[in-house]
Amino acid sequence: MKNNTSILFGNGINRALHSSISWNELLERMMNNDKFQSEKLPNTLTYERIYLDRADENEEQSIKKEIAEMLRHVSHNELYDDMISLGCSDYLTTNYDYTFEKSIDLQPNIRGTEEIYSLRRYREYLGQQKSVRFWSLHGEIDSPKSIMLGLDHYCGAIAKLDSYIKGNYSTQKDGGLHQVSSMIKKLHEGKFCHTSWVDLFFSNDLHIVGLSLDFSETDLWWILNKRARLNKITPIKNKIYFHSTDEKSEKSDLLNKFGVLVQHYSVKDSYFNAYKNIFRTIGKIMK
Repeated sequence: MKNNTSILFGNGINRALHSSISWNELLERMMNNDKFQSEKLPNTLTYERIYLDRADENEEQSIKKEIAEMLRHVSHNELYDDMISLGCSDYLTTNYDYTFEKSIDLQPNIRGTEEIYSLRRYREYLGQQKSVRFWSLHGEIDSPKSIMLGLDHYCGAIAKLDSYIKGNYSTQKDGGLHQVSSMIKKLHEGKFCHTSWVDLFFSNDLHIVGLSLDFSETDLWWILNKRARLNKITPIKNKIYFHSTDEKSEKSDLLNKFGVLVQHYSVKDSYFNAYKNIFRTIGKIMK
């Protein structure tokens, strides 16, 4: 199997078998006694209202610590074993928990020093045969400041993504500043530094699984749109697959327009079996 394949997964994997908490339930718990109607609000704005309703303007850190504790004991799920057995080089998630880690019998090395944003920070698992990188795109529970829920945090992240794509992003390396090349230059030269998970959207075949791609996920939609725009300038060779458990919709049509290959799966039996089928399909594509 090819090693230049990545999987981006969401909370659907956790919820397929166990009664883990959804993002909506998470936000509702954070409301405490100040309940309000939020069905028509994106999660990013629901979070902002919760934050603004708190009396202390400096309480955001405690809110994110609450979230971390709620998610710290998410149970292992055998679907993770199926996913890891595919042997991908990189796994990305919008989840904050480490359920993925419970399926790998290795201790991670944490790379990157970011505290708030999560462009470069990842957990590397070194085995005898190969290494696996695990990227938490929206933050992780051991770094509560990095947990991304509000519009303010999402917009700040998009600003970082924009700098990275344009080549205006620099990192500390070997005692000095290292300027990252623009994505256009990387595409022209066919060379990717993988300083960030962003490169994987342009270099590796990427399978999106267990993620609804809600329109509040503005950072992911921004990258997919930017990728489609750059493809008009220079051909992008990697493929992105969206494995959907929903029926065909306007979202599917939009993803197709963005150059994403959408595949639909039946959930008449169960979500668990649907994801089993998805991972079998990914394995066939990788061969």
